[in-house]
Amino acid sequence: MQVLGQRPRLKDQKLMAYVVEKLKLGWSPKLISGRWSKDHPNVSIGHEAIYRFIYNKKQYEEDLTVYLPHAHRKRLPRGNPRKQCTSHIPVRRSIEHIAKSVEERKQPGHWETDTIISRQSQAAVAVMLERTSQIIHLKKIKQKSSALLSQAIENSLQSYPPFMRRTITYDNGSENVEHLKTNKSLGTQSPDRCIRGQAYFCNPCHSLGKGSVENAVGLVRRFLSKKTDSVKITQHQLNRIEYLNQRPTQKVS
Repeated sequence: MQVLGQRPRLKDQKLMAYVVEKLKLGWSPKLISGRWSKDHPNVSIGHEAIYRFIYNKKQYEEDLTVYLPHAHRKRLPRGNPRKQCTSHIPVRRSIEHIAKSVEERKQPGHWETDTIISRQSQAAVAVMLERTSQIIHLKKIKQKSSALLSQAIENSLQSYPPFMRRTITYDNGSENVEHLKTNKSLGTQSPDRCIRGQAYFCNPCHSLGKGSVENAVGLVRRFLSKKTDSVKITQHQLNRIEYLNQRPTQKVS
């Protein structure tokens, strides 16, 4: 007898086959849910139901967790109580003040950024994603430092016209303390064009304020696991991984 709340939600064989097929192609549960619900509006399914299907070992004989972006064997609780929920970013502007046009993703030029670190070395990968087009840029940096990350962002975005360099959203990591220098170099601005050098920061311990780039990092992790030595990664390899730009994507708030 099944416990209340643990009842399998994916009973349709066609739907289960679809979920398994897309998981093996590297799609996330949110992306699968969004695409299926768009194509089958009368038989929609939420991403939480897909997660329950994946983690229900009795419903499907194959271990599907290996196809998830982070491949956790057990589903982790939301949030991380071990993190220190404070920020020491100078002149920090909270994401709570972000303009409605940015949230609606109708205006191009609003970026999110994050870094991928390695267990094997100090080298890291800077990840930048544009919220509307979902364009992804990956840059290798020798270590996760504010100076190197700032330079990587500048090198990646400086070739874009001004309307494609409006704002950048960061988390509260110390590698982002040079955001003012980055903004000055790129001329990023607020959506109303009144404030030059505009940057936003997620609330401490709430990095999902930049959920699009978080999802992109999970996808990139399929190619660069935590056991990968970042020193051995070449920029050419990162350029090839950027093919993710061509994937169907679900925009995450």
